[in-house]
Amino acid sequence: PRAAAARARLGAAQALPAALAAADTEAPLPPRAREDQRGQLTLLLHHARAEWDERSGPVPLALLRARLAGLLVEIEALTVELAKITDERVY
Repeated sequence: PRAAAARARLGAAQALPAALAAADTEAPLPPRAREDQRGQLTLLLHHARAEWDERSGPVPLALLRARLAGLLVEIEALTVELAKITDERVY
């Protein structure tokens, strides 16, 4: 769900400049307002890309899966060692 939402936000941010350009042909903005709008669009796109790259995309997911795999291996190793200690105490 999180990745899907981030993907949708990124797609919307990427599509927004074309939509605004089409609207600008019908009702042009003053140069200063157009510059402000470009700045806001740049920030919006940057934030959407950063969210995807750093928190919701395939790379962060792969890192989380690798971390989980490592923890599962560590749990298995600790379980084996604990069983050895328990066996030593019994005898």
